Amino acid sequence: KSGGQFGQLLMSKLKELLSDVQICDLSVNSPAEYLALYKSFARSDGHNLRLVCCGGDGTVAWVLQEAKSMGLENINVGVVPLGR
Repeated sequence: KSGGQFGQLLMSKLKELLSDVQICDLSVNSPAEYLALYKSFARSDGHNLRLVCCGGDGTVAWVLQEAKSMGLENINVGVVPLGR
């Protein structure tokens, strides 16, 4: 919702390219809820998990903090900056 207001446009484009289970809308559920689902498919340290986090520094920090608290400290994270 911040920055250039490109979040909704990006979300709609991603929905055309990916399946619904690959897109996590943080306005619907928290990162912990999505990460708990993906953790069941990951190695114990999360090393084989790959995330792309689209948002500002607050969103990225929130996702990474939740991942760390769940023991997923070795995930691969790409960032699409959408903040101010």
